[in-house]
Amino acid sequence: MMFGLPLWGFYVFVVCAITNMLCYVDRLTITMAAVVLQEKYAWTEQTKGLVLGGFFFGYLFTQIPGGVLAQKYTGQRVLAAALLGWSIFTFLTPVVAHNTTYLIACRIAMGLSEGMCLPATCDVLSRVVPTQHYSRAAALVGSSQSVGIITAVLCGPSIAHNWEFVFNCWAAVGVLWAVLIETVFTRYNPTPLTPAPEEGEIVEDGSSLKDPANSSVCNNKPQLEIIKEFLQHSGCYAVFCAHFGQNWIWYFIISWLPSYLKAVVGVSLEGQHLSTVLIYLSGICGAWTGGYLADTTIRKELLSRTAVRKSAQSVVLLGGSSFFLLVGLVQSNSQVVNVMLLGMCLFCCKFCDAGVTANVLDLSSTHSGLLYGISNTIATVPGFLGNWVAGAILDAFGGQWFLIFVVSIGVSVCCWLVFIYFASTKEILLRCETRQKGKQFL
Repeated sequence: MMFGLPLWGFYVFVVCAITNMLCYVDRLTITMAAVVLQEKYAWTEQTKGLVLGGFFFGYLFTQIPGGVLAQKYTGQRVLAAALLGWSIFTFLTPVVAHNTTYLIACRIAMGLSEGMCLPATCDVLSRVVPTQHYSRAAALVGSSQSVGIITAVLCGPSIAHNWEFVFNCWAAVGVLWAVLIETVFTRYNPTPLTPAPEEGEIVEDGSSLKDPANSSVCNNKPQLEIIKEFLQHSGCYAVFCAHFGQNWIWYFIISWLPSYLKAVVGVSLEGQHLSTVLIYLSGICGAWTGGYLADTTIRKELLSRTAVRKSAQSVVLLGGSSFFLLVGLVQSNSQVVNVMLLGMCLFCCKFCDAGVTANVLDLSSTHSGLLYGISNTIATVPGFLGNWVAGAILDAFGGQWFLIFVVSIGVSVCCWLVFIYFASTKEILLRCETRQKGKQFL
């Protein structure tokens, strides 16, 4: 089985991947529909930025609750509940689209639901995936998000002609999948199995992962005490900063790419699907490449785990932002040039699964959902702030895109410096016997 998982472990891994795919399908359809709605309702660029950013404002507030609920009720049930919630608001989006205030409120509510998805997913991975496969597991689930984006992009021509129908269809799929998760997968209860780490694998502080001291110490602390402990650890701040920096670029791409291709390259929404698919396929290749290289380097002891995380995140924050800046410098009207540069940007950016995402699992195998929730709360700020800034720049400077790219590389470099200096992979909270991998999930 993949990653040495038993059959039931493979099932729950697939549940995470499909749910994350649907999360991004429902999230990204609005970025293409916004092009249609802007023309229909005469939105300014700033108004469009508020509509797109409203989602992230809601998304901000349920990251930590999502991690807490996943730990209490299992990540799988939280995924089902969150999926049901955002599917309902996907259905309501066409109903309220004529009123900008109601539409923004609907997007905020949808963000509140989707905000629980990634912390719950991180909780699942920490329970069922062996330590030596963290990077590849995170990369595969991260790739499912790109698959969701590609699926949404392929719906572009349909959105241009009947966007309401597309939203209703995906809402129905989400409801059906949520019901299936709750009625089938959460009731599947095979004998738990704890996947073993590779023989002799060593954690950052030099102790063996098979040491009983690392697997039998139980952390029955209140959630606030755990959060306080996280906030006293410099490695967590490194994760928070790096996560913020990578999302500044990521959220701009997923929110504004259709508008950029139309305004600068001159490609209509109907003609964008091939270019956009190629760009996001590059991201999938980057995630798989980064995950494989990271796990292989750690397994062969070519570099320490911390050095691997720093290297992967350097590719994200320096490599990705460099290609992103080139897009702004060139501003070519050639689809080929833009696909190449943005494709390389996303290829580098998706190394984050082997960097920050895996680093969260390194820092806490027992409370990774909560830690990821804290990190993603901070990293969601670029979602609404970055979208607002982009819209404000375009309105203030007559559609000039270059300043947006300059701001992005400045943010990335600052966050990279913090991560390089403070990043760590030493586990903060030791494994708890009652929370061994594979137990209490189903």
